[in-house]
Amino acid sequence: MKNIQPKILSYSRLTNQQLILNGETLLSNKELSPNDWLSNIYKYIKMDYPKFFKMDRLSKAGILASEIAMNHLAQNSSEVKDNWAICCFNHAASLDDDLAYQKTIEPDNFYPSPSVFVYTLANIVTGEIAIKYKIKGETSFYVSEQFSPTLYIESVQNIFNDSPDIDYIMGGWVEYLENHCDVLMMIVARECDGSSLDLNEENLKKLI
Repeated sequence: MKNIQPKILSYSRLTNQQLILNGETLLSNKELSPNDWLSNIYKYIKMDYPKFFKMDRLSKAGILASEIAMNHLAQNSSEVKDNWAICCFNHAASLDDDLAYQKTIEPDNFYPSPSVFVYTLANIVTGEIAIKYKIKGETSFYVSEQFSPTLYIESVQNIFNDSPDIDYIMGGWVEYLENHCDVLMMIVARECDGSSLDLNEENLKKLI
């Protein structure tokens, strides 16, 4: 098995308070509600993707963080990416939507919402990212107690080792629960020349 040292080409960090690209704060939030904050980011980055407004908040956060990381690399979102994969983790899975859907099926307030129900799977966010950026490789979503640099590195290494045709992986930590947003989205390359960050535990602990 070839020893691979993946590189982080670009990363974005999105919380309720800040939007960060490669260590630089692009936008700060002190007054906006969580929903308005996500919409404000959409406008700030001049994103043109109407489907965004129909998504749940987990998918919105994942798409925004992906868009920012992609834009930094000047990637063409309409280009089919056969050599890309997606690998994401979080702790709460789709609980933010599960709770919202639960409210629509209470006996005294029964009005099931298909638009909410469709997002009651955590891996919908990876599907949304794959559709938006035409990523054709493996898409995976795992639930973990907390962000584990060791586990993430192992997952990335496994994808590169098992799929020699994959050269890039989009992914990281994508968490949204009850108005709490916590996202680290990275674009990782199998190989890269230059000054990109090594994908190692020390660097991941700093980024998260």
